[in-house]
Amino acid sequence: MDERELHQRAGELFLEALRIPPEGREAWVEQAAGGDQPLAGAVRDLLFHDDAAHALLERPLSDSLGQALRGLAGPDAGPPDPAVGAIDGYELRDVVGEGGTSVVYRAVQSGTTREVALKLLRPGLATPQIVRRLSNEAEVLGQLDHPAIARVFDAGSAVGPTGPLPYIVMELVHGPPVTEWAERHELDTAARVALLVSICEGVEHAHNRGVIHRDIKPANIVVDEHGQPKLLDFGVARLLTCPGGAAETMLTAPGELVGTVAWMSPEQALADGTQLDARSDVYALGLLTFRLLAGVMPYETQGLSTRELLLQAIQVAPRRLGSVDERLRGDLDTIVDRCLRKRPEDRYGSVAQLRVDLQHWLADEPIAARPPTTLELVRRLVRTHRVASAMTAVGLLALVVLLVQQSLARARISDALQLATDARQTAEAALAGRAARAEQERQLSWAIAAFLGDSVTRTAGGSGDETVLELLERASKFNNQAFIDDRGVRGAFLATIYKTYGRALLSSTLGAKAVARMREAVELLEEAYGPEDDRTLAAAVALACRQDEALSERQLHVLTLLVPAVFERDHPVAKEARVVLALHDPDREAAAQQMLALLENTYVADAPDMHLALDIWRGLCSVVPVERRIAAAQETFLLPFVSPPRQVQFARGLLESLIREQNEAVTAQHWLSFVALVQGILDGSCAARSSGSWTVRRSAREYLARASVAQGQLGEARLQLQRLIDDEVRRQHPGWLQIVAFSQRLAQVWWLEEQPAQALATLDHVLAMPDERFERGRGLGSRKGNLLMQRARFLEQLERPAGAEAALLAATDALDWNTRDDAWDALADLLWRQGLTERVNALRNAKHLSRRWTPPELASDGDA
Repeated sequence: MDERELHQRAGELFLEALRIPPEGREAWVEQAAGGDQPLAGAVRDLLFHDDAAHALLERPLSDSLGQALRGLAGPDAGPPDPAVGAIDGYELRDVVGEGGTSVVYRAVQSGTTREVALKLLRPGLATPQIVRRLSNEAEVLGQLDHPAIARVFDAGSAVGPTGPLPYIVMELVHGPPVTEWAERHELDTAARVALLVSICEGVEHAHNRGVIHRDIKPANIVVDEHGQPKLLDFGVARLLTCPGGAAETMLTAPGELVGTVAWMSPEQALADGTQLDARSDVYALGLLTFRLLAGVMPYETQGLSTRELLLQAIQVAPRRLGSVDERLRGDLDTIVDRCLRKRPEDRYGSVAQLRVDLQHWLADEPIAARPPTTLELVRRLVRTHRVASAMTAVGLLALVVLLVQQSLARARISDALQLATDARQTAEAALAGRAARAEQERQLSWAIAAFLGDSVTRTAGGSGDETVLELLERASKFNNQAFIDDRGVRGAFLATIYKTYGRALLSSTLGAKAVARMREAVELLEEAYGPEDDRTLAAAVALACRQDEALSERQLHVLTLLVPAVFERDHPVAKEARVVLALHDPDREAAAQQMLALLENTYVADAPDMHLALDIWRGLCSVVPVERRIAAAQETFLLPFVSPPRQVQFARGLLESLIREQNEAVTAQHWLSFVALVQGILDGSCAARSSGSWTVRRSAREYLARASVAQGQLGEARLQLQRLIDDEVRRQHPGWLQIVAFSQRLAQVWWLEEQPAQALATLDHVLAMPDERFERGRGLGSRKGNLLMQRARFLEQLERPAGAEAALLAATDALDWNTRDDAWDALADLLWRQGLTERVNALRNAKHLSRRWTPPELASDGDA
């Protein structure tokens, strides 16, 4: 056979060989090859690559990376001997855990009996990049202060045999993994769900501070002796915001697979870092919920290679929770299914939403993932009013059964007739196209698997420095040499690879090359399937989103297709397109006006993709006059929403888009129009009559206060902030976090109005709240310190340094670790400006100041 046939046949045998146990593959390959040694050798080569990938990825990536780095670093990259003594005041006792780049010791702080966990970088691995990222990890984790997260106490750098060795001092947690703890204590389903709620609260706390864990699994969640789960190991976490301003991954490089393969989300399996956000942790929490409740994983994991595990995460639908245990059918099954959707936008949008649904299940309340059926509402009513329900049950039962049977009989006859008609009309077309589509999917899966397998082998072999551009160029060459007959499959292959990896080039000078390759994919798809095919249209949307040059005709065409499609729930393009194609050509104003009217008439209340609908609204408004934007916002508020959360989400997006800094919507000539819009929301004439309207009105008042400050309308801003505080206090369950935040803004407005006495009185009123409202874990632990530091700033500007110092000293006792550091640094600034350098040096010697503190200029220098 020629080379083309050899590659095709080897790929087919390789996929079949993956189903054979490893110990029997060699004999099977010999028999299947029928004595053809070149064919057998090609199959063995593919299996060897698969085994290399399996060995590399079967453990967390940080371990694989660390092992490779230790090989480069030489024999000095082992763990330091604990017998060397103390490290910066911590006595090392014994090793409690090892990772690829670091070792975790049980240590005791000198002069105390407190045991801690000390994470120390291995000698020989202290490259500037790793040192910077480990320091960044310590800085970020220091801000995480939650009972469900192991706390960070200290961080620094010790002197090692080959240079500095960064370390992090953390809370030492004794306890088994969460799944083992639940089995050991024989927890029932409700107790396990309550445990999951606690875990979700910890993950939610991290997300609120811009940290995505990316390796949630039982081994990284232990339960202490008090039954409190503790989330560990943020070594591969992703920082959504970091000091450099861009998203960053700690101890990993962009484009790498991170996490543990069996617990990866589909976007992690695709190594698409640009798509990793809070919803990736939602997926992992769904796996954890399945494992904790059912005792097994939703996928088969035994005996599978790494590539099979990755493809399973990307392509295979998980089994339902209720299919494993019938007692778990219903709402819990629905919650887990929502978490494990392949597409991030189909999952819960945040861990908070997942937590709320779990709490609803515990309280026997309807969940948001699925509205309750009439039968479920009746069941809940019966459980609540058992006596009254029993008195009416007998009479109602006979009537309900009769009506239901008649209704079902009519529905079944109608459905059967309709199904028969549809089947006759579509059977021939379906059978004709099924074989071709199946062959296309098979070829595409083989091409992606072979290409990714080669990429993994390159990483395992030590050539992991391949740039994204080199990878994309190699993908193009692979596509031309892979002997794929179907040009549509070749286009789909390129589109998949470039959508996954091409985003990394968009902000660089090499973006044009990525666009050129993506255009090649679109042309292949259009030639094979036609311009209106979903696959062609999806690739065209991705291409239009990446164009640097102005292509208004293309953007207008795609938007024309996309605006109606957003209201079709099953349209793949409407679900995949996540960015707006803004029209920047002034001549397109009329077209934008027409499409904006279409959007308003159809309205986004029923749109399956709220973010996409809002993006389209913003994009169209970017080329219409400001008056038209405000009028469009007012018209949309008049229409009813299906869901109150949708109303709140869209309302906030509209108001934010009207006062965003970059479009300067609220200028002097449009101020009255904006105020009229917000007042219409506040009095209810422009707000839908739903339970979400109260939250919409609160958001409107917040945005009006912000815009008023920007316009210099301080009296209006003060009025709105005071109303926000009063409304919140009158609620049955006041939101103290919101009250404190609004009070801080109100104090700042008083200060801008040159009313310092009122500003200080506002802060003092909030500081007089009972201490229990500032307790840890309620979101207010850092607020008290912030209030005190704001008070200190006011007092210093009033030339009352003694009062400012007293406020800062009180702030150093704040519950939040990061706030305490800020307060000490602010106190050092205050003392330095007064020329009290000896007291500053005393604070430094006592290790009260953070590493980032630097002396400010003396007050006399500033005056000069």
